[in-house]
Amino acid sequence: MARELRTQVRDGEVSIAALTFAAAPERFTLRVTRNDERIYDTQLSPKYAPYATLRAENKHFCGDRARVVPDCLRNTSECQPFPARCTGPEGCPKGQACCLTPEWGRDFGPRAASECSTRSSCFAHFGQLACHTDGDCPSDLHCSPSALAEAFSPAVLSCR
Repeated sequence: MARELRTQVRDGEVSIAALTFAAAPERFTLRVTRNDERIYDTQLSPKYAPYATLRAENKHFCGDRARVVPDCLRNTSECQPFPARCTGPEGCPKGQACCLTPEWGRDFGPRAASECSTRSSCFAHFGQLACHTDGDCPSDLHCSPSALAEAFSPAVLSCR
C-alpha cells in the first residue's frame, strides 16, 4: 500500500501535517511515538467525503477521500495543556497581544498555541486574546474564564 507522511516546520518545530495512504478502511489505529514518548494512540473511523480524489489530482492516491483529526494523549509534550508562553499583553512587544489558539498548537506544535501577534492577526485565525483585566481587551469584550482556560498551563483568562 502506498503511504505518504507530510510534515511541516513552523518556528523550527516539526509537526505532522498529513498521513495519506492508498486504502479506505472503516477504522484504523494510529500510534505515533517520538523519543520513547507516545503522542498518539487511538482508533479512528474516517468519515468519507461524497467526492473522490481524481487521478488527475494525485496519480498515487486517487479514490475515496477522508480527513480525521486524532486527539493526542493529554499531558504529553505535544498535547494539552499547552505551556502558556504569554498570559496577557505584558508578555508581548508593544503593539502586540497574546493570542491563544489551541488549534494551532495541535497543528504546528505546542509553542504555536500561545504567541504574540497583532490583534487583527489573532482574530483572523480565530484566536482569543489573553488578558488579566477588562482593560486588556477591546472595548466590546470582557476578560473572563473560558473553555480555553483548561487548554493551557497555567490557566489563562481571555477576552470574550
